[in-house]
Amino acid sequence: MILKALYNYYFRCREIYGDQIPPLGFERRTMEYVILISKEGVFKKVITDQDSFVPRATPNKTSGVEPNILWDSAKYMLNYDDSGEIPNKYNDHCKSIVDIVCELSSNYPDNNGFRALNLFYSKKEYKNKKLLNDPLYPRIIQSKAISFKVLGEIGLVCSYSEELQSYILKRNDNNPKERCLITGNKASIVMTTGGFSLGMANNGKVVSFQKDSGYDSQGKQQCANAPMSTEAEFAYTQALKMLSESERNSVIQFR
Repeated sequence: MILKALYNYYFRCREIYGDQIPPLGFERRTMEYVILISKEGVFKKVITDQDSFVPRATPNKTSGVEPNILWDSAKYMLNYDDSGEIPNKYNDHCKSIVDIVCELSSNYPDNNGFRALNLFYSKKEYKNKKLLNDPLYPRIIQSKAISFKVLGEIGLVCSYSEELQSYILKRNDNNPKERCLITGNKASIVMTTGGFSLGMANNGKVVSFQKDSGYDSQGKQQCANAPMSTEAEFAYTQALKMLSESERNSVIQFR
């Protein structure tokens, strides 16, 4: 009942406050550094601190899981080497990001941001000496949240768009399909759930199952033991985030 109430709360907030509430699959986050590139993918300059709705961070992030979509730590976004000359422990993760960019550019060829970022990587502009010699580069490479912006475009490449949301939702279609315990509908379910900040906990969770925990039911693993659709899991998690920030973010206070 609590999860269903949180699910309804998220959609009620969306109904009342519209674009002030993150769309499905997205979260509000500040990019510490933004790499400005031309439509041809050429590095131009670095700007700082831009707030936007971006694809939600990957839950339980480790080196063995998928990267965030179009934004991430600088060590993942700028540390790619496809020549094999500079082996590093981040390269597989970097390649996954480049593959996502390539897929987005191919699926949505009219999107200037996807196309420009694909050119940035294909031209190896992450090795551009102008970028490497930028006074901010030592700090950029330590950043946990960077993305890109194209000259002449309003939002970041990772900012909410119908194309990007469609891509995220289609990726979720690859997940197992079960009947969601929150909505009652059969849909693609999540295997791990997102967290939220609560007091000292930076990754608090209402529903969570450790892998191979000994509590698996009928051969099911992780959150398949309590199946929730990707939509429902996002909605209740986002509702919890809004409630935990309610003193600082009055937008979620119902009139």
